[in-house]
Amino acid sequence: MSRPRVFVSRAAELSGPQQSVTRQWADALAGLGLEPILLSREQYEPSPWPQLRALMSSCDGLVVLGFAVEAGSLTPWNQLEAGLGLMRGLPVLVAPEEGAAEGVFSPDVWGDEVRGVSLGIWERAEPLAENALQDWLSAVRSLSRSSR
Repeated sequence: MSRPRVFVSRAAELSGPQQSVTRQWADALAGLGLEPILLSREQYEPSPWPQLRALMSSCDGLVVLGFAVEAGSLTPWNQLEAGLGLMRGLPVLVAPEEGAAEGVFSPDVWGDEVRGVSLGIWERAEPLAENALQDWLSAVRSLSRSSR
């Protein structure tokens, strides 16, 4: 049986520490039995919409890492990719850097379709103690089973 696929959205240009956090997330997701899908900037096609639609159709969930980039702002690609995932009906988990609360990263829009956790959740001793993460993981696994 194949592992549920999860697209991981993040800014293309990351600092060294942000790259480390991204690797930590990818490793943690794999450790939960998921297949994290990350595209590098070079892998995006010149017109990325068909590629992203096809990718979202092949995934069972979406993780959106909200890193502050230039001038402390978030990349608009996070919002676009989150929207594509929501339109596809994917369970969405957002993990913003502290202080990031724009759009999909705003806790007041979190609920059944968008769940939010701390970007540093994996630094805790028991990361699955976070209810939002447990709920998201359950939704991803359920979608994966129903699509097979």
